[in-house]
Amino acid sequence: MPRYRVLETSFIADRIYEAGAELDYGELPGSNLEPLDGAARKAQKAAEALAAARADWADPEAEEAAPMDLAATFDLA
Repeated sequence: MPRYRVLETSFIADRIYEAGAELDYGELPGSNLEPLDGAARKAQKAAEALAAARADWADPEAEEAAPMDLAATFDLA
């Protein structure tokens, strides 16, 4: 499971984590988590790609974007 360091006090998965705490987290990370291993770095890239795709979809001036299969793109399966 991806491992992260918490960058600021955060409420994650029904629990409060203080800055500096480390945790295993199987969901897409937010900007408050620093990846500590390869699985976490891969998940962070997927989260960044998803955020970019959402920004493009929300921009009426952006070209039409096809939905992304993040699991396949980043081999998350």
